[in-house]
Amino acid sequence: MTGAKSARKMSMLPWFVEVVIGIILAGIVTDPAIVLGIHVRCIRVPRLFSEIACGGLLRSSRCATGCRGWASGRGSRAVRRNVSAPYLRGTRASRAATLLAAALLRESRRQTAPIAMLYSPASMRTQWLLDWQPKGDAWSARDADNDYEDASAVRSSMEHFLGLLEHRGLEPRIVTDERIGNGALRRGGLRVLILPRAIALSARAVAEIRRFAAEGGTVIADGEPGLFDEHSRRLPKPRLAALFAHAPDPATAIFGFGKGRGVYLDPTTAAPRPLDQLLTEAGVVPAFGVHRKTGEPVTDVEIYRWLNGVATILALQRDAPDHEASAATGNDAEPILLTLPRPAYVYDLRQRRLLGHMERVEVALDAASPTLLAISSTPRGLPLSSGNYRERDR
Repeated sequence: MTGAKSARKMSMLPWFVEVVIGIILAGIVTDPAIVLGIHVRCIRVPRLFSEIACGGLLRSSRCATGCRGWASGRGSRAVRRNVSAPYLRGTRASRAATLLAAALLRESRRQTAPIAMLYSPASMRTQWLLDWQPKGDAWSARDADNDYEDASAVRSSMEHFLGLLEHRGLEPRIVTDERIGNGALRRGGLRVLILPRAIALSARAVAEIRRFAAEGGTVIADGEPGLFDEHSRRLPKPRLAALFAHAPDPATAIFGFGKGRGVYLDPTTAAPRPLDQLLTEAGVVPAFGVHRKTGEPVTDVEIYRWLNGVATILALQRDAPDHEASAATGNDAEPILLTLPRPAYVYDLRQRRLLGHMERVEVALDAASPTLLAISSTPRGLPLSSGNYRERDR
C-alpha cells in the first residue's frame, strides 16, 4: 500500500488508532500490543510523542518507572488534560511530518556518550526483599500487577541519573552485571560508570569495575555498592570497599583509586555544576549547548542524538510545563538558544523547512511535542525524506 493510500485510510480512523498504526508503519514498534499496552498503562499522550523522540523505541524502563511522573499520579487530571491538548489538536495536521521523522529515526543510529550505567535486577530484587522484610507475610496478599507501583530506591536512583544525563544531551549505555563481568567496560572508550543503588554485585563484575577505575575511569555511586552478592546474600564486607572506602558522608565524597576514582553523588540533590565538573574532568562534554537567551543553562529539556548518513538528528523534548505559570503568561512555548559545535545547515524535520546555515539556533519548544532538527555541514547531507540520503550522498 502506498503512503498516499495509507494516509487516506488513516484519516477515517480515530486519532489514537492513527497514532498506533503510524508508529507500527514507521517501524518504531512492530507489536501492536506493546503500543496499546503502553498507552493503556500510561494514558499520557505527550509521553507517547516523547517516546518517539527519545530513540524510536518505546523503552519499557519509562513505563516501569511511572513514565516520568505521568502515570505515577503526580499532577491533577485537569493539568494532564491541558498538556495533552496541543498534541491532540496537532495530530492530524502534522501526521505526515511526524511519520517521516519517525521513519528517519528508525533508519538512524543512536549516539551515546562514553558513559555506562548499570541496570541491576539483582539490586532491585534485593531492595524489594529489604523493603518487605519488616512487613512479614503481607507481600503474599498483594497483587503482582502492583510491582511497578511500589516505591523502589534502585529504580528511582536509575531514573534520576538518567534524567540528569538526558537533560545534558548525554545518553548512557545501559549495561548489566553479566555484561560488565564479560568485559563491557573494556570496549567503546568508556570514561564513566554509574552504579545506581547497586547494592548487589557479582564478583566478576566487581573485578571489572576495579580494573576500570584503576585504568583511569570514574565510578559514580549514590550509596555503598556491593553490600550483597548477586544472590542477595549479605557480605561481611562490601565488594567495592577498595574503591569506596566507606559509606557516603559529607566529609569525603571522592576516593582515588589507581589512575581513576570513585565518587559518591546523590542524583536527587545533585546541583548541575558538581556533576558537570565531574563529567568534564572525566573527559565527557555535551556536543550541543542549550541555554536561555539570558545565558542561563536550560535544565528542563531532554536532548537526544542520532547519526543519519552525514547528518546529526537532534531531538529536544521539554519536561511537563507548569500550567499555572503558563496560564498567567498565556504562552506555553519555551524559547531556547541551541549552540552547535560549528556552523552547519539546520533543517526542522517536523516543520519541513530549512532554517539556514548557522552556529546558534533559536527554537521555541512546544509544551507537548518534541522539536526534531537535522544538522549537517553540507545541505546534501540533510535527510529530507526517508530512505533517500544514501542515494543522494553517493
